[in-house]
Amino acid sequence: MPGTVGEDGEPLDALVLLDEPTYPGIWVAARVIGVSWIGTRTGREAKLLCVALRDPAYEDVHDLVDLPRHVVREIGQFFDVYKQLDDGTTTTDEGQDGRQVAIRVLAEARARHRRS
Repeated sequence: MPGTVGEDGEPLDALVLLDEPTYPGIWVAARVIGVSWIGTRTGREAKLLCVALRDPAYEDVHDLVDLPRHVVREIGQFFDVYKQLDDGTTTTDEGQDGRQVAIRVLAEARARHRRS
């Protein structure tokens, strides 16, 4: 996410759930609904979970608890393997938190960016 710095010194990552296909580099207006935590060899990383603002499939999703439980499990599974595909490192799913925690993580990352 532009204008943020995560605890790892890089911009925060966000996973945006949407029903329409998109391409790398496309900006999507999104609403933060939660945060997924992954364990890496360097520590724990936050990955913001969002839904596309104009996607009617997610118009009633405002917090992680609004998603079906299997979707939340799929997100955890995705983060278990995505670094393996990228650079061969392993990660672990360390759970998810809802919107309030995600908003705090985002605010802290924006503050870190302002200080950098």
